[in-house]
Amino acid sequence: MGGAVNVPGNYSPVASFNVYSDPEAAKIIYESGIEIVQVGLDVCNKLHFTKEDIEQLKQTHSAVASALYSMLQFRIKQIGTEGIESVARENSIALNDVAAAAYLINPEWFVTVNASGTIACDELCRGQTVLETKVNPNKKQNIVFAKDVNAEAVVSAWLHAISNYAEEEK
Repeated sequence: MGGAVNVPGNYSPVASFNVYSDPEAAKIIYESGIEIVQVGLDVCNKLHFTKEDIEQLKQTHSAVASALYSMLQFRIKQIGTEGIESVARENSIALNDVAAAAYLINPEWFVTVNASGTIACDELCRGQTVLETKVNPNKKQNIVFAKDVNAEAVVSAWLHAISNYAEEEK
């Protein structure tokens, strides 16, 4: 989980925090030839949980849902004090980890494209994810880039899973 291809970064203008933190390691992985699925800010920024979604957690009356609710309330307050507009938008919050897990559960929720790519390590573009989607016979397209997501389906499935887990606790 990480990267920002067609959207601004959340740590620098061009980089997500996860990739910016160690671009040299990310570059080694991207250029290794192993298959990579990139679920980055291009989809994470589209996956928002509204105040109403979060309130549903409170209504389940389970220990897990209650804990999640408390954590999300804390995070929303933290974002508000930091002024991070890229994460909190109009009474909603992005939960980037949910996007990565959702891809593993159901890749059909995502629109993907094959690509080759690298990570910039120079000072100006540190952590920038650079992808090439055109077929180049000299480069292996080892990256599956998630460029879009059915956000409504992911949010609905996540809330349903938490609610069902709450029912099993009773």
